[in-house]
Amino acid sequence: MTLSGVPRSIAAAEETPDTHHLPVLPKLVQSPYPPLFLASNSNDTFAYAARMGLGIIGTILSQPMPRLVQRLAEFEAAKPETPPAQPQQVHVMVSFFVAETRRKAHAMMRENWRPSDRAAGYERLKQMGFDPSKPDFATGAVGWMSWDFARACEVAIYDDPSACVERLQSLQE
Repeated sequence: MTLSGVPRSIAAAEETPDTHHLPVLPKLVQSPYPPLFLASNSNDTFAYAARMGLGIIGTILSQPMPRLVQRLAEFEAAKPETPPAQPQQVHVMVSFFVAETRRKAHAMMRENWRPSDRAAGYERLKQMGFDPSKPDFATGAVGWMSWDFARACEVAIYDDPSACVERLQSLQE
């Protein structure tokens, strides 16, 4: 059986003497099970994860400040009254690049946001069945493929060491 009690195979569903005591490998080292997380990019996934007793992994790429602050408040408000077996942890990913100077950081990272890549990104989105004119993230982007360099600089951190530390500290607050 799996952690949730769902049979791990068709044979285990029958619970015969041969299948009842099959070991689950590797053995769990966390009790009752490892922390479970939901990648939370869209607005609705924060409260959904909380109701399901899950932790979240969010990113400022899809939920920039102060929107992320609102989503985290919704996550806290939607937590079940009876806490789940594992703590509902929150992790936030921040995209950043550090160079000796802001100018060098921008020069290097600008190569990741070329107009030709953006045009190709729109075509890939269409091929995957997405409508490039319809935003799917709080940023107003249809995925990161639709950003230009100026938008990337608003959301990500591309700077010298001290400026990166300063910006990361402001995000932490």
